[in-house]
Amino acid sequence: MTGGLPRRLLLGCAVPLLLGAGPASRRRHHVDIRDLEYRPRTLLAAVGDTIIWQNRDLVPHTVTFGEATDDRDEVLPGQRFTLVVAEHHSLRYRCRYHLGMTGMVLAT
Repeated sequence: MTGGLPRRLLLGCAVPLLLGAGPASRRRHHVDIRDLEYRPRTLLAAVGDTIIWQNRDLVPHTVTFGEATDDRDEVLPGQRFTLVVAEHHSLRYRCRYHLGMTGMVLAT
């Protein structure tokens, strides 16, 4: 025993400190689609984070990355679109229906 604590207990406390607290916790980020805008327009997220776009407008929108033209990214009023950040790079997106609506995810 060392100072009243068993050696096994001391090692059990020291090992997590040496190894770190484990993987960084994943975060959830929310983007409101409101008044024909993405809010916030630019979002900083880490790989593994989840981003949820919520359509709070009365019309459909999309969250379109690149030149996609299918309907998988359509977000009807009251619905959500979810993405898990998979890579370290910037992701620009837009609404196919409203040309002025653009946004960006800066993935760290």
